[in-house]
Amino acid sequence: MPRAAPQERASARAGPWLRCRTLPALAILLVWSSGERARAAAPEVQVTPQLVEISPDCAQFGAPRCATPGHATLEITYRLGAPAMEPGGGIAVSLGDVLGGRYRRRGRFRWADLQSTRPQDSEFVTARTSRPGVAAGILIATTPDGGTEAVALVTGRLLLGDEIVVTLGNRSGGGPGMRAPGVPFRTSVLVRENLQGAGGLFRYLDEAYGLPFPAVETHGQPADNLLITLPSEARPGEAVTLTLRAVKGCEGIESSAVPVRDHVGAVRLLASDPLVQIPQAIQFTPEDRGVLRVPIVFATPGWHRVWVGRGPGSACTEDGDPAGVSNPIRVGGSPGPERTLWGLLHVHSGRSRDGAGETEEAFRSAREEGALDFLAVSDHCDSARYDFNESGRISDLFDDPGTFTTFRAFEWTDGIAGHRHVIYPDSGAGQAPCHLIETATQGLVEAPTLVDLDREAAAAGAVTILHHTLWSRFVEAFSFGDPLAPPVTQKLLEVHSAHGRSEFFNNEPYLIHGDPDSQQPPSTPSSFQDALRLGFRLGVTAGSDNHLSQADSYVALNPGTRNVRFARQGLTAILSGSISRPALFEALRQRRSYGTTGARIWMRFEANGRPMGSVIRGAGSLILRVEVQGTSAIKRIVLVRDGVEESALWTPVPDSLGACVLFHVERSSGRDTQEHSYYVRVEQVDDHMAWSSPIWHAPRTATGPGRRILAPRDGRRASAFHRPEIVSAECPAAP
Repeated sequence: MPRAAPQERASARAGPWLRCRTLPALAILLVWSSGERARAAAPEVQVTPQLVEISPDCAQFGAPRCATPGHATLEITYRLGAPAMEPGGGIAVSLGDVLGGRYRRRGRFRWADLQSTRPQDSEFVTARTSRPGVAAGILIATTPDGGTEAVALVTGRLLLGDEIVVTLGNRSGGGPGMRAPGVPFRTSVLVRENLQGAGGLFRYLDEAYGLPFPAVETHGQPADNLLITLPSEARPGEAVTLTLRAVKGCEGIESSAVPVRDHVGAVRLLASDPLVQIPQAIQFTPEDRGVLRVPIVFATPGWHRVWVGRGPGSACTEDGDPAGVSNPIRVGGSPGPERTLWGLLHVHSGRSRDGAGETEEAFRSAREEGALDFLAVSDHCDSARYDFNESGRISDLFDDPGTFTTFRAFEWTDGIAGHRHVIYPDSGAGQAPCHLIETATQGLVEAPTLVDLDREAAAAGAVTILHHTLWSRFVEAFSFGDPLAPPVTQKLLEVHSAHGRSEFFNNEPYLIHGDPDSQQPPSTPSSFQDALRLGFRLGVTAGSDNHLSQADSYVALNPGTRNVRFARQGLTAILSGSISRPALFEALRQRRSYGTTGARIWMRFEANGRPMGSVIRGAGSLILRVEVQGTSAIKRIVLVRDGVEESALWTPVPDSLGACVLFHVERSSGRDTQEHSYYVRVEQVDDHMAWSSPIWHAPRTATGPGRRILAPRDGRRASAFHRPEIVSAECPAAP
C-alpha cells in the first residue's frame, strides 16, 4: 500500500529560505518531514547528517538511569524570501510535533526547556542576523502545552535574502549544548515568521507557504546488531519477506535496540535450510535508512533460522561487523488453518494527552520497519487532541487485507475500573462513551461507568482488553467487574508491557515499574491469576504502551526525564487464517492469542485437540499439548491451573530451542462441579517469556460465566481434580 502523503498546499507568494543543520557534536540526523514541496518559490533545507552515538542503554530494559545520553548544537538558518521584514519582526523556533494541522510545541518526552540567560548551562539559545548593524534578540516564551519557544526579534529592517540564525544549545559560553532525548525520536522544527514588525502576527511556515517542516531525528550509531525477522510459517517454495534492521544494542532482541538510520554495507545471509533461495548480494544504502526487506524461499520442511555471522548462535558484532539471528520459521506442507500473526494493540500517538508524534507514523513504522501484521493505535479518548472519526480514518488508510491489518481503537481509563483499550471490528461503528474528567470550561463531561462502556462497546461489536492491571497509579481501587455478570466485551488481558508484568504479584524480573509499591495492594485482586481465580474468562495479549507513535519494537515507553525502561516491550501473536480485519478480530474474540516479551516465540497450546481460548465441557480428562520453538534456549515450561502458580512444570535438556510436552489432567465425575482454567508460560534462558491464552474445562452443567471457582491465592482448596501429570516430553508430529 502506498504511503499516505500529507495534503499538498501551495501559494503564489515567495517563501523564506530555511536551512537547518547540526554541529558535529551530537548524534542526530536532520531530515525533511514527509510531503511535497510547494510549487511556488519554496524554502530549502540543506541536510547534513552529523551523527554521533547516543547511548543505547538509555532505551534498553534494565539499564541505569541516563540523565544525559548526548548533547546537540542545532543551527536554524532562515533566509528571507519576502521583500522586507520590519523592525520588531522575526522568527519563533520550537521543537515539537505537527499533528493534523494542529501544533504541539516541544513534546514533554524529548528536548529540554530552552533558556537565554545562562550561557554556561545547557539549552542556551542565541540569535544573529546576516545584515550589518541589525541584531536579533532572544525571548523564551512558554507554549500552551507547557513547552518553550525561542523568539528571535530583529532590531532593524531586513531585506530579501537576509538571514536570521538561531542557535539552540550554543556552546560559546562554556555550555554543553542541548540535551538530546534518551530515545530515538523524530522531532519537527517548528518555525513561525513575523514580517510586519512589532505587534505583527507570527505565521507558521506550512500555513503561510504550504511547506513541510524540517525535522530532527536522534538515533544511535554505529550498528553492532542486525535484527532479522521472518514470518512464523511458510510452505516449501513460497516466497516470503525477510526484514533486516540495523540497530545499536547487543542484546539481540527487538525490544531493546536503537535504530541506526545511516547504516551502509554489504550483508551475507546464511540459513539452516541448505536449499534456501536467498539473494547473494544484499547491500544497505543511505536511502534504506537502516531497514532492508528481501525475498527468501525455503525448500526443506522443518524448523529453520537465518543468521548473519559465523553461525546460528551469532549475535552482535563479529570482527567489527554487525551480526544477528532470526526468529524460527516453520516450513511445512501447509502452515495449517491458523497462521501465527504478530502485532500490537496498545500504541499511542500525539493524539493522546501524554503522547507525541503523528498517528500515521505509528502505522508506517509497524508495517515497514517492525514487520508487523496488524496494529491498533489506541489513543486516550479523553484528550483534547483525540478525534475518534479522524483516528479511524487514518487507520482505514493503512488497512491492506492480505498484507497489513489495522483496527480502530481507543483507550478508556477509570479511577476504579482501571485501564482498557477498546478494539473495533470494522470502520462503521460509532465510539463507545469515553470516561472524561473535569474540564476548565464545562465541568464534568461524560463519565460513564464500566457498565456503560461495556453496553456501548457491545452494541458496536467491539472487544475490550484490560492492561497493566497491577499498576496502582491513577486507579484507586481496581475492579475486573462483577464476576457473576462480567462485562460481555471484556475478552482479553494484556499480561505484559513495558510497564512490567501483570501475571501475579511481585513478578520478577518484570516487576511493575520496578517497584513493589507501584502495585495494587495485595488485598485488591488485580493480576491475571487473580482474574482466573475469580472466574473471569480472559485471553492473553502483550503490548508496548508506546506513547511516541512508534510501533517498530525499538522503544517502548515515554521515558521523559527518567529515561528508564521497566520491562521489555511486549508483542501479541494472533492465530488466524488470514491477515484481515474479520479474521483477526474473530480470533481475538475467541481468545486465539498469546503474548510475549517481544521475542517471536512460536507456541501452540491445546487440549484434546482444541486450541487456546477454548471452553471444553463435560470431558472426564484432558490431554494438554504444548509445542514451542524459542528464539533462545528454553529454561522451563510452566502449567498454571486455576491461577495457582506452578501447578506443573517441565524442564528441558540444556540448550533446547524447541520442545513439545503432553500433560494429562483427570476430572472425577460427579464430584467436581467447578470450572477450571489452564494456561502455559514459556521461559527462556535469556528471560524472554511467552504466555498462552487459557483453556477452560467446564462441567457439562455449566451454563456460562459465573459457574466457576473462587480460590485463595495460596492454592489451598478442596478439589477432586488430580494434579496435572507429564505424560511425554515428545509429541506426535503436528498436522
